[in-house]
Amino acid sequence: MAIVFSNDAETTLLDRLLGASASETWQCRLFKGDVTPAAAHTAATYSAVEADFGGYAGQNLTDHGNWPAAASVSGKAQSQFSAEVPFSFGSTGASNSVYGFFITDSSGRLIMAERFAAGPYAMVNLGDTIKVRPTLRLFDPNS
Repeated sequence: MAIVFSNDAETTLLDRLLGASASETWQCRLFKGDVTPAAAHTAATYSAVEADFGGYAGQNLTDHGNWPAAASVSGKAQSQFSAEVPFSFGSTGASNSVYGFFITDSSGRLIMAERFAAGPYAMVNLGDTIKVRPTLRLFDPNS
C-alpha cells in the first residue's frame, strides 16, 4: 500500500518543500490496529492503536538530512529514507500484530501513514524485528 499524507500535514510539507520552515526531527511509529490510512486521519487515529509490544519505542527520523535527492523511478519522483528503521521485540511484555507505520512531526501532528502490503507482522518473540524504510513518491495519478 502507498504512503498516505494527512490533510493536517499539507501546509507543513509545502513549507518544507519551499524551504519556508526549518528542518526538524520526525518520529516513526508502528500501529497495531487494523487501520487503512486515509488523508482525513489525524495523529489521534494512530495513537489509539500505537504498538506497545515489549521494548517498543518510536524512532527518530531527521527529515532533511536522511532523505536523499529524489530520482525518477518508472516516471515517479521518489526518495527513500537513507536507512532501515528497525523495531525489535526486546523484552517481556505485550505481543502485537503490526499493520503499518506512521510518522509524526515534532509537535505530534500526523505527517503520513502506510499500511504494510504483506502485514500484519507478529511481534511475539524476543528478537522479532520489523524494518521500515519510508519511500516518498510524487506523481500525477491522472497521467
